[in-house]
Amino acid sequence: MSSRKSAKFPETEPQLRKDLEEGRVYRLLDSVFKFVFCKDEQISLFLDMVNAFVFPEGKRAFQSARLIDREQSPRRKKGKSGRLDVAAIMDGGEQVNMEAQAKYASDFLKRSVGYWSVFHGGQLNRGDPYWKIAPTISVNLLGYNQFRGRGASDFWNSFSIQNDKDGKKLNNDFQMIFLEIPKYVKNCKTPHNSLERWMAYFAGTGGREMEQIAKQEPMIAAALEREKLFMADRDQRIAYILDWKLAMDEANRESRLREAETQRRQAEEKIRQAEEKSRQDEEKVRQEAIMRRQAEEKSRQDEEKLRQSEEKLLKAAQIFLEGGMAPEKVAEACGLPLEEVLRHVK
Repeated sequence: MSSRKSAKFPETEPQLRKDLEEGRVYRLLDSVFKFVFCKDEQISLFLDMVNAFVFPEGKRAFQSARLIDREQSPRRKKGKSGRLDVAAIMDGGEQVNMEAQAKYASDFLKRSVGYWSVFHGGQLNRGDPYWKIAPTISVNLLGYNQFRGRGASDFWNSFSIQNDKDGKKLNNDFQMIFLEIPKYVKNCKTPHNSLERWMAYFAGTGGREMEQIAKQEPMIAAALEREKLFMADRDQRIAYILDWKLAMDEANRESRLREAETQRRQAEEKIRQAEEKSRQDEEKVRQEAIMRRQAEEKSRQDEEKLRQSEEKLLKAAQIFLEGGMAPEKVAEACGLPLEEVLRHVK
């Protein structure tokens, strides 16, 4: 039986401190992630993890990597800057940036593309030819499910720029990889390859299963040793707590923003419905006015027809009277009151 215990993001401070007391850390928080993977002396850890995430089938691999400045300065005045979790140049010149996102953020996809664009475009200096631009790969490790709906059960998803008609890639310059830990936990019971074993590590797997994984993956074993050093460092533990509080603040802010956005949409929908009802009421009044005018016009036309009919009958009665017909007979023949016929007798 599997001994997996998936480490969930601690939602309360008591849970956070209990995890620390029991030697557990949430591996997507910045302080842990950067301590384990963002040191030059730990480049082998980063390289092994990236190869697992970028080449899940193991058909090729980067041979070396060099960590670079994670600050992304905007090229244009007053531009938006960013700070990548890990950034490196690989042996083939490819750039790789990696982001670990513990909690859901509604703007994460746009932020990821923004980071990628700054990182990708930042390769050139003034006057450099564009052929020097190397591919940029963005790897995003998520503690939540970003993609939902039908066909969105895979925990590993890779995106590129391609022809919408036939799916042919424009080039190999753009690749964005998203790894969703909750989907891995749900759908993968036993890790079978390097990708799944690294996912098990970030999912918080512990106990005998983690020991077995560490035997199969020396770099994961090294990552576990780095975690021990992290836990033994008081300053790092304090940084971990501060990172958790920051993540909670951001999550609460995101929740408030979503709630405010929901309320805004609901208010807009109420206004739209009120405007639609007002429009319908106005249309109803307009249609009633049209129907009233039509009824009035029909009544006028009926009255005109009746008047014309009466005139014809009176003319006929006049002719009959002039021909010598008795008034009583004329009234009967024309359907007129006798008094009306007698008024026309000369």
